[in-house]
Amino acid sequence: MSRSRVLGIAAVAALVLAVAAAAIQLANLQHHATPLNGYYEAKLEGNLLKIIDPRTGKVVAQGMVIRFVNSSAVLVYEAKLEGNLLKIIDPRTGKVIVIRIRFVNSSAVRAVPEAAPSNGVERYEIKPAIIRVTVPISGTLPPSSGDAYGPYSGAMDLQIQLSWSPASYVCAGYIYASTGSGPATCTYGTSVSADFPVNPSETIYALVGNGGPNTITYSGTLTLYYNITN
Repeated sequence: MSRSRVLGIAAVAALVLAVAAAAIQLANLQHHATPLNGYYEAKLEGNLLKIIDPRTGKVVAQGMVIRFVNSSAVLVYEAKLEGNLLKIIDPRTGKVIVIRIRFVNSSAVRAVPEAAPSNGVERYEIKPAIIRVTVPISGTLPPSSGDAYGPYSGAMDLQIQLSWSPASYVCAGYIYASTGSGPATCTYGTSVSADFPVNPSETIYALVGNGGPNTITYSGTLTLYYNITN
Protein backbone atom coordinates (compact mmCIF):
# COMPACT_ATOMS: atom_id res chain seq x y z
CA MET A 1 0.00 0.00 0.00
CA SER A 2 1.41 3.40 -0.98
CA ARG A 3 2.40 5.95 1.67
CA SER A 4 -0.03 8.54 0.24
CA ARG A 5 -2.92 6.07 0.46
CA VAL A 6 -2.06 5.24 4.09
CA LEU A 7 -1.96 8.96 4.95
CA GLY A 8 -5.28 9.48 3.19
CA ILE A 9 -6.93 6.67 5.15
CA ALA A 10 -5.51 8.07 8.40
CA ALA A 11 -6.85 11.55 7.64
CA VAL A 12 -10.32 10.20 6.88
CA ALA A 13 -10.28 8.14 10.09
CA ALA A 14 -9.28 11.19 12.13
CA LEU A 15 -12.08 13.22 10.56
CA VAL A 16 -14.63 10.50 11.31
CA LEU A 17 -13.50 10.33 14.95
CA ALA A 18 -13.68 14.12 15.32
CA VAL A 19 -17.21 14.24 13.87
CA ALA A 20 -18.29 11.35 16.09
CA ALA A 21 -16.88 13.06 19.19
CA ALA A 22 -18.68 16.29 18.34
CA ALA A 23 -21.93 14.41 17.75
CA ILE A 24 -21.63 12.61 21.10
CA GLN A 25 -20.97 15.87 22.92
CA LEU A 26 -23.94 17.53 21.20
CA ALA A 27 -26.22 14.63 22.13
CA ASN A 28 -25.08 14.82 25.75
CA LEU A 29 -25.73 18.56 25.83
CA GLN A 30 -29.16 18.34 24.23
CA HIS A 31 -30.33 15.72 26.72
CA HIS A 32 -28.75 17.31 29.77
CA ALA A 33 -31.42 18.82 32.03
CA THR A 34 -31.09 22.55 32.62
CA PRO A 35 -30.29 23.56 36.24
CA LEU A 36 -33.24 24.81 38.26
CA ASN A 37 -31.99 28.42 38.24
CA GLY A 38 -31.37 28.19 34.50
CA TYR A 39 -27.63 28.79 34.80
CA TYR A 40 -24.63 26.58 34.28
CA GLU A 41 -21.18 27.61 35.45
CA ALA A 42 -18.89 28.95 32.72
CA LYS A 43 -15.20 28.53 33.49
CA LEU A 44 -12.37 29.84 31.32
CA GLU A 45 -9.03 28.04 31.57
CA GLY A 46 -6.50 29.79 29.37
CA ASN A 47 -8.53 30.28 26.20
CA LEU A 48 -10.65 27.13 26.63
CA LEU A 49 -14.22 27.39 27.96
CA LYS A 50 -15.85 24.68 30.06
CA ILE A 51 -19.55 24.53 30.92
CA ILE A 52 -20.22 22.85 34.28
CA ASP A 53 -23.46 21.62 35.88
CA PRO A 54 -23.34 23.24 39.36
CA ARG A 55 -25.49 20.47 40.85
CA THR A 56 -23.07 17.67 40.09
CA GLY A 57 -19.83 19.38 39.12
CA LYS A 58 -19.96 17.45 35.83
CA VAL A 59 -18.49 19.10 32.73
CA VAL A 60 -21.28 19.11 30.15
CA ALA A 61 -19.32 20.94 27.42
CA GLN A 62 -15.65 21.71 27.01
CA GLY A 63 -12.95 22.58 24.53
CA MET A 64 -14.59 25.76 23.18
CA VAL A 65 -11.70 28.00 22.11
CA ILE A 66 -12.48 31.60 23.10
CA ARG A 67 -11.42 34.55 20.96
CA PHE A 68 -11.33 37.94 22.69
CA VAL A 69 -13.12 40.41 20.46
CA ASN A 70 -11.87 44.00 20.31
CA SER A 71 -14.79 45.93 21.75
CA SER A 72 -12.85 49.05 22.71
CA ALA A 73 -15.14 51.10 20.48
CA VAL A 74 -17.64 50.96 23.36
CA LEU A 75 -16.39 52.89 26.37
CA VAL A 76 -18.31 53.36 29.60
CA TYR A 77 -17.88 56.86 31.05
CA GLU A 78 -18.37 57.84 34.67
CA ALA A 79 -21.43 60.02 35.26
CA LYS A 80 -21.63 62.12 38.43
CA LEU A 81 -24.48 64.44 39.45
CA GLU A 82 -23.57 67.49 41.57
CA GLY A 83 -26.59 69.67 42.27
CA ASN A 84 -28.13 70.18 38.83
CA LEU A 85 -24.85 69.65 36.99
CA LEU A 86 -24.14 66.27 35.42
CA LYS A 87 -20.44 65.59 34.93
CA ILE A 88 -19.41 63.01 32.31
CA ILE A 89 -15.85 61.87 32.95
CA ASP A 90 -13.60 60.08 30.45
CA PRO A 91 -11.86 57.37 32.57
CA ARG A 92 -8.86 57.35 30.22
CA THR A 93 -8.02 61.06 30.34
CA GLY A 94 -10.04 62.47 33.22
CA LYS A 95 -11.58 65.02 30.83
CA VAL A 96 -14.94 66.31 32.11
CA ILE A 97 -18.00 67.37 30.12
CA VAL A 98 -20.56 69.35 32.18
CA ILE A 99 -24.27 69.21 31.35
CA ARG A 100 -26.89 71.32 33.14
CA ILE A 101 -29.85 69.13 34.15
CA ARG A 102 -33.48 70.26 34.25
CA PHE A 103 -35.63 68.11 36.52
CA VAL A 104 -38.89 67.27 34.77
CA ASN A 105 -41.90 66.19 36.83
CA SER A 106 -40.84 62.65 37.58
CA SER A 107 -40.47 60.19 40.42
CA ALA A 108 -36.74 60.31 39.80
CA VAL A 109 -36.48 63.20 42.31
CA ARG A 110 -38.22 63.90 45.62
CA ALA A 111 -37.86 66.49 48.33
CA VAL A 112 -36.11 65.46 51.52
CA PRO A 113 -38.80 65.87 54.23
CA GLU A 114 -36.42 66.93 56.98
CA ALA A 115 -34.52 69.39 54.81
CA ALA A 116 -36.13 72.83 55.18
CA PRO A 117 -35.50 75.49 52.51
CA SER A 118 -32.40 77.52 53.25
CA ASN A 119 -31.87 80.97 51.75
CA GLY A 120 -34.61 80.29 49.23
CA VAL A 121 -32.90 77.12 47.91
CA GLU A 122 -34.72 73.83 48.36
CA ARG A 123 -32.65 70.70 48.78
CA TYR A 124 -33.38 67.47 46.93
CA GLU A 125 -32.33 63.87 47.33
CA ILE A 126 -31.62 62.08 44.08
CA LYS A 127 -32.77 58.48 43.95
CA PRO A 128 -30.38 55.98 42.33
CA ALA A 129 -30.46 56.44 38.58
CA ILE A 130 -29.93 53.53 36.20
CA ILE A 131 -28.38 53.97 32.78
CA ARG A 132 -28.42 51.38 30.02
CA VAL A 133 -25.65 50.69 27.52
CA THR A 134 -26.42 48.48 24.51
CA VAL A 135 -23.56 46.83 22.63
CA PRO A 136 -24.27 45.16 19.25
CA ILE A 137 -22.37 41.91 18.72
CA SER A 138 -21.99 39.54 15.78
CA GLY A 139 -19.62 36.96 14.42
CA THR A 140 -19.01 33.54 12.91
CA LEU A 141 -18.09 30.63 15.18
CA PRO A 142 -16.69 27.28 14.01
CA PRO A 143 -17.52 24.22 16.13
CA SER A 144 -16.13 24.30 19.69
CA SER A 145 -15.24 27.99 19.62
CA GLY A 146 -16.49 31.20 21.19
CA ASP A 147 -16.13 34.98 21.44
CA ALA A 148 -15.51 37.07 24.55
CA TYR A 149 -16.59 40.73 24.68
CA GLY A 150 -15.28 43.27 27.17
CA PRO A 151 -13.92 44.10 29.60
CA TYR A 152 -16.88 45.84 31.27
CA SER A 153 -16.57 47.28 34.77
CA GLY A 154 -19.23 48.54 37.18
CA ALA A 155 -22.29 46.89 35.61
CA MET A 156 -25.03 45.64 37.93
CA ASP A 157 -26.89 43.56 35.34
CA LEU A 158 -26.23 42.00 31.93
CA GLN A 159 -28.88 41.02 29.40
CA ILE A 160 -27.97 38.96 26.32
CA GLN A 161 -30.21 38.72 23.26
CA LEU A 162 -28.80 36.40 20.60
CA SER A 163 -29.87 34.63 17.41
CA TRP A 164 -27.86 32.38 15.09
CA SER A 165 -28.02 30.11 12.07
CA PRO A 166 -28.06 27.18 11.50
CA ALA A 167 -29.51 25.56 14.63
CA SER A 168 -26.82 24.63 17.13
CA TYR A 169 -26.08 24.22 20.82
CA VAL A 170 -25.01 27.66 22.03
CA CYS A 171 -23.99 28.94 25.46
CA ALA A 172 -24.12 32.61 26.51
CA GLY A 173 -23.12 34.24 29.77
CA TYR A 174 -20.21 36.00 31.38
CA ILE A 175 -17.11 35.41 33.49
CA TYR A 176 -15.46 37.58 36.11
CA ALA A 177 -12.00 38.71 35.05
CA SER A 178 -10.72 38.04 38.57
CA THR A 179 -11.77 34.37 38.71
CA GLY A 180 -12.40 33.22 35.12
CA SER A 181 -15.80 31.89 36.24
CA GLY A 182 -19.39 33.04 35.98
CA PRO A 183 -22.95 32.03 35.01
CA ALA A 184 -24.09 30.83 31.58
CA THR A 185 -27.23 29.56 29.91
CA CYS A 186 -27.11 26.94 27.14
CA THR A 187 -29.73 25.94 24.61
CA TYR A 188 -30.15 24.07 21.35
CA GLY A 189 -31.98 26.07 18.70
CA THR A 190 -31.55 29.40 16.93
CA SER A 191 -31.97 32.01 19.68
CA VAL A 192 -31.51 32.71 23.36
CA SER A 193 -32.43 35.48 25.79
CA ALA A 194 -30.84 35.69 29.24
CA ASP A 195 -30.62 38.11 32.17
CA PHE A 196 -27.76 37.90 34.67
CA PRO A 197 -27.13 39.87 37.87
CA VAL A 198 -23.55 41.16 38.11
CA ASN A 199 -21.38 42.27 41.04
CA PRO A 200 -20.73 45.94 40.15
CA SER A 201 -17.37 45.92 41.95
CA GLU A 202 -16.03 43.37 39.42
CA THR A 203 -14.92 43.44 35.79
CA ILE A 204 -16.61 40.97 33.43
CA TYR A 205 -16.32 39.52 29.93
CA ALA A 206 -19.50 38.49 28.09
CA LEU A 207 -19.25 35.13 26.33
CA VAL A 208 -20.86 33.42 23.33
CA GLY A 209 -19.83 29.78 22.73
CA ASN A 210 -20.75 27.31 19.98
CA GLY A 211 -20.88 23.78 21.39
CA GLY A 212 -22.37 22.20 18.27
CA PRO A 213 -20.72 20.43 15.30
CA ASN A 214 -21.60 23.11 12.71
CA THR A 215 -20.24 26.60 12.03
CA ILE A 216 -22.78 29.27 12.99
CA THR A 217 -23.27 32.96 12.24
CA TYR A 218 -24.72 34.95 15.14
CA SER A 219 -25.88 38.47 15.93
CA GLY A 220 -27.49 40.19 18.88
CA THR A 221 -26.95 42.65 21.72
CA LEU A 222 -25.38 42.91 25.13
CA THR A 223 -27.29 45.30 27.40
CA LEU A 224 -25.45 46.47 30.51
CA TYR A 225 -27.08 48.40 33.35
CA TYR A 226 -25.18 50.82 35.60
CA ASN A 227 -26.15 52.63 38.78
CA ILE A 228 -24.76 56.17 38.34
CA THR A 229 -25.55 57.52 41.82
CA ASN A 230 -24.58 56.20 45.20
